[in-house]
Amino acid sequence: MSNQLSYKECENYHECKNAALEKLEDAVALFDRERYTGAVYMAGYVIEIGTKAAFYKLANEAVSFEEGKFREIMEHLWGGTSPKKEVADFFKTFSFPPRTPKDLLLFLKNIVLVSKSLKDFPQQADGFSVIIHNRYPKQKEGYHDLKGFLDELQKWKDLLHGEQADGRQSFDSGKYHLPGWGTKIRYSNDKTSARDALEAVKKAMNFIKEVLEVDDADKTKLVKMEDTLGLTSNKDERKTQTARDPLMSPTGNLPIVNKE
Repeated sequence: MSNQLSYKECENYHECKNAALEKLEDAVALFDRERYTGAVYMAGYVIEIGTKAAFYKLANEAVSFEEGKFREIMEHLWGGTSPKKEVADFFKTFSFPPRTPKDLLLFLKNIVLVSKSLKDFPQQADGFSVIIHNRYPKQKEGYHDLKGFLDELQKWKDLLHGEQADGRQSFDSGKYHLPGWGTKIRYSNDKTSARDALEAVKKAMNFIKEVLEVDDADKTKLVKMEDTLGLTSNKDERKTQTARDPLMSPTGNLPIVNKE
């Protein structure tokens, strides 16, 4: 087994998007085999890898770092407070503004090593770690906190895109959160209902559609997966009915009766 850190699973937007699509196929296959807890686990993994893809896109996005925007980014990196005055003064003097968020953060990462005034720069802060490594620091509690990771993506989107003035689709991280995924789903033996599993897989599918902006080839794959889930008209109703009501028998005809 490799000791390589998990954020190296994919190293650019396209790699991460393709990995997320593959994991979604796994989630659908698990659901099809009625392995519902596994389907929910894999659905969370889809959203996690998809979030990495979205961060790669943000990190390399061309940004005009005017003074107000630059200050907002710096405050985010310092945990919502303004950096020390000497740090703010230092940044007013440098005359080569970065072109992307990643350029800015790599610049900060390098100069913090030689600048006394920047020694308190939080290199392990959420805002820094996720945009550089697409991961919370592994040593921090919440390493697999899906909600926290999604919320951080939302903060960066809001920070870079403002009030969606450029016509971008608004992003609501709450739409894609899977409750309990970090502990209950990943590490317990609790069973998951078919209904909850279907909702989780649908959330993962919607994340890929809405956040990652799928192309025509991706749409073809998604249609096949929707067919397997029983979400299209040309699929028989058996699994759809079972997913709608976990108390139905596998045939979809008779309710399961608890014999006592």
